[in-house]
Amino acid sequence: TTPAYDGALAPYAQRLRDLDSFVRGYYDTCTRALMAEDLGVSEGTLLTTHYSQLEACTDIMCTMPNSYYDEATGFCGLRREDQTGGFVRDYCPLILAIPQPQDS
Repeated sequence: TTPAYDGALAPYAQRLRDLDSFVRGYYDTCTRALMAEDLGVSEGTLLTTHYSQLEACTDIMCTMPNSYYDEATGFCGLRREDQTGGFVRDYCPLILAIPQPQDS
């Protein structure tokens, strides 16, 4: 069975804690590995190596919905879906975009 969200925390607080752990434990580590120098090129690993070949990025479970990074084990797991997932997804979307020049 997969763990539900910790009952001691409000659902949103648990999700924020999960996101913080994910960023520090998986995303940051994987991104740093991708940005490493390779073949004498600064940040060359990003161009020469698929992320799944990097040890810091191999836990594919971390990329799945409802995943969380377990700081005690150093691996990701999955939580059972709860009602907050839709709320966070619908009302707190993460949008990454490159600003486009405005036409004058």
